Amino acid sequence: MSTPQSKVIKFEQIRRVRSSARPKRRFRFKPGRWLALVGIIYLLFTFGDQEFHLFKMRAEMSRLREQIRQVQTDNERLRQEIQSLNDDAYIEKAAREELGMVKANEITYIPAVPR
Repeated sequence: MSTPQSKVIKFEQIRRVRSSARPKRRFRFKPGRWLALVGIIYLLFTFGDQEFHLFKMRAEMSRLREQIRQVQTDNERLRQEIQSLNDDAYIEKAAREELGMVKANEITYIPAVPR
């Protein structure tokens, strides 16, 4: 009579013989697989390149928007300066202080500075 252990051993031996008798498969690329692989790689490079250019363009756009804000601020400051330069009170003040001009029938008072 055979014991259950001897059946297990025989079964294991049979499995080993079958697995060693089976030829090992080699992974082979078929032309369709090569074409699909090349297509996928092409798409990855194309989309990657487009994303890179898009990233650069967004950075440039951000830089230009900041430059526009700066120019608008400068323009507003210059408009206010032009407005103040065209004001009669400012013109009179500048003429008196910078050019030493006086109005008609006006006497200039220059304080004496002790030495």
